[in-house]
Amino acid sequence: MAEYVIKRIKFYWAGYEFSPDMHTMTLTNGAELVDATVFGSSCRKRKAGLSTVEISAQGFWNTSTDLDKVDNVLFDEIGSTSEPVTVLPDGTTALGERAFLTDAVVGEYSPSGTIGEMFGFNFSAFSEGKPLVRGLTFETGTLSSAVTPTGQNLGIGTSTQKIYAALHVKSVSSSAATVDVTVQIASSSSFVTDLSTAINFTQITDASAGTGQFASTVIASTKTNWVRFNNTYGSSDGTDTINALFAAGIY
Repeated sequence: MAEYVIKRIKFYWAGYEFSPDMHTMTLTNGAELVDATVFGSSCRKRKAGLSTVEISAQGFWNTSTDLDKVDNVLFDEIGSTSEPVTVLPDGTTALGERAFLTDAVVGEYSPSGTIGEMFGFNFSAFSEGKPLVRGLTFETGTLSSAVTPTGQNLGIGTSTQKIYAALHVKSVSSSAATVDVTVQIASSSSFVTDLSTAINFTQITDASAGTGQFASTVIASTKTNWVRFNNTYGSSDGTDTINALFAAGIY
């Protein structure tokens, strides 16, 4: 086991990256323990209840009016629609990096500060009926039709497990761009044998900048789950691009 000093992380909320303004973050993955003690017991008995996922973070408030800053995004989303979240503990977006992903709703956003100190913020979010999935990063950064999707083996799942996938769109190059993103699975890295489409995301257009999508599907227990994000570009000149992050895992 290697020790690890945290110097940077990547934190994506919908189509935004908040980590440049953050300094502390906690992912809590747990289960409610329900009391099952009966008469005659000599000590407490408990059963695992519902799973719980909580995200908490602290950072420095940014006065910028840029739409991708924490204040501009979270203020209007308290208790609103859930958004996909992906956390990269290693702080890099290289292919195959560890990723934790879920779908969460903001429960609290608290700007605060003390005289003479940095004005900061705290926020907490809670999963909206989805687990915290331990997965991997796929293609990230500026993507176009020239980028060949790379498959990764997420392992053999069971009939009760699902593939979960997160898509974060930071920007779209032009108003004419249309991109169809699918999650494909196969039984080999060649993506020829047993190739099938597991997930179809909503089509990406110029209105998709700053948005994210989170989806899941039950996997075939007989299939070794080689997974890739396939991108089909519909613009006429073929030069349009998106800046995005893809992550997926099995749970």
